[in-house]
Amino acid sequence: MIEKTTFNFDKNLIEKDELKKCARLNNRKYDEIGIVPKELVNYVGQGWALKREGLKSSRIVRDKGHEELLRDRFWMLLFKMGYPRLSGKPLPVEYSREDGSTGKKVISVIATDDETVFLAECFSSEKRDKISLRKELEKTKFLQSKIRNEVYKQFPKGKRPKIIWTYVTRNIIAYEADLTIAKQISVHFVTENELQYFETFVKHMGPAGRYQILAEFLEGQKIEGLRNIKIPAVTGKISGNIYYSFVATPRSLLKISFVNHQSLSTPEGDPAYQRMISSSRIKKIGEYIKSGGYFPTNILVNFVDGVQFNKMDNKDNTDPNITFGWLTLPSKYKSAWIIDGQHRLYGFSHLDDKLLDEPLFVLAFEKMSKDKEADLFITINHEQKSVPKSLLVSLLADLKMNDKDPKTALSALSSAVVRSINL
Repeated sequence: MIEKTTFNFDKNLIEKDELKKCARLNNRKYDEIGIVPKELVNYVGQGWALKREGLKSSRIVRDKGHEELLRDRFWMLLFKMGYPRLSGKPLPVEYSREDGSTGKKVISVIATDDETVFLAECFSSEKRDKISLRKELEKTKFLQSKIRNEVYKQFPKGKRPKIIWTYVTRNIIAYEADLTIAKQISVHFVTENELQYFETFVKHMGPAGRYQILAEFLEGQKIEGLRNIKIPAVTGKISGNIYYSFVATPRSLLKISFVNHQSLSTPEGDPAYQRMISSSRIKKIGEYIKSGGYFPTNILVNFVDGVQFNKMDNKDNTDPNITFGWLTLPSKYKSAWIIDGQHRLYGFSHLDDKLLDEPLFVLAFEKMSKDKEADLFITINHEQKSVPKSLLVSLLADLKMNDKDPKTALSALSSAVVRSINL
C-alpha cells in the first residue's frame, strides 16, 4: 500500500505567455541552450553540436530523443486543442510504501480546463516491439486516488473535473493483459496511429476539434453546462425510423457530435464512412457564414441513445404522422453521430463566439444502426443527382443581373452571354 506521495501539481502548470513560449520550444525537433564557449568540449560528447559561436556565449543544439519527441507531440496536441493550462515539464511523483521502500513515477504531460484534466504518460521504443507496461499500470493504479485528490484541490469546492488518464505509446505493441488492466482502471492507450489522427483533425479544426477527441475518451459521460437544454421539435417515423426535426446552435451541437472518419478504426468495428474534413472547404464555408450566409438544408445526425421528448398540446395538429413537443438535447459526449453535414457544422469552428449561436436545421434519427447510417450516407452522396450546370448558368443570369455587388453582377452578365451563345 502507498503510505505517502510527494509532488507539486499546481506549480508544474503554466499558462498565457509562458504557454506560448513553451509551445515554440516543444514544436522543435531539437533542444537548444546557451553555454560559455570554454564549456563546449564538455557537451560535445553528450551529442550536442555547435550552432553559433560567440566570444562570451555560444548556442548549441541536440536532437531530441524519441520519447521526448513523443511527449512534445502530445503536449502540442493538447495546446492546439485550446487547453489554457499545461505542464511546463514532466511532473515527478515520488512515493513511499508501508514497508519503507520508495518509488517514483513521472507524469509526462498535464493539461487542464474548467471541466477536464489530462494526465498522460508517454512510452516510446526506438524499434517496434511488444513491451509490457504492467509495472507502470500497477503504479498508476495505486497512485490514482492520491493524485485524483490533489487534482480536485485545484478546483472550486464541490467541482470535480473529469480526469482522463492516458498512456501515449510509439512503436509499442501492447499485451492483451495490459490492455485489460488499463480498462479496469480507466487508462486509455493512445497509439501512434490514433495520435496522428488526432493531430490531423485538430490541424483542420483548431480548438473546436476538442470535442471530437474528448468523445474518444469520455464517451457516454455527461457534459457540464449542457444539461436540460430543451428545444421545440417535431417527431415522427420514416421507413420505420424515429426522427426529430428541430433547430439547434453550433455551440451545443459541436459538443455532442462525433464524426465516424475512415482514418479512425473503432473498437466495436463500426463501418467508418466519412472522409477526413477538408480544411480548405471549412475555411470557405466559414467565410460564407461570416458574410451573412446560411444553410437552409438539414444537418443529418443519429442520436445513439434514446432521447427525452415531451409532447405538447397537439389538438390543432391536423397531421397524424407527426407530433409537436419539447426535445431535451442529449448532454453526453459522442451522443450525436454526424451522417451528413460535417463541413457545414465545422464551418463554425474558427468563427467568432457570437456566431456559435446561429441557428442550424437538424434532422436527427434515434438509435439508428451504424449499417443504416452508412447506407444513408451512400444514398445521399451517390444516388442524388446534381443540378445540371446549364440550369445554374441560367439561374445566375436571371437572378443576379442587378446585384449590388459588381463582381456578382458581372458574373451574371457573363452567364447571360454564355446562355445566349448556346441558344
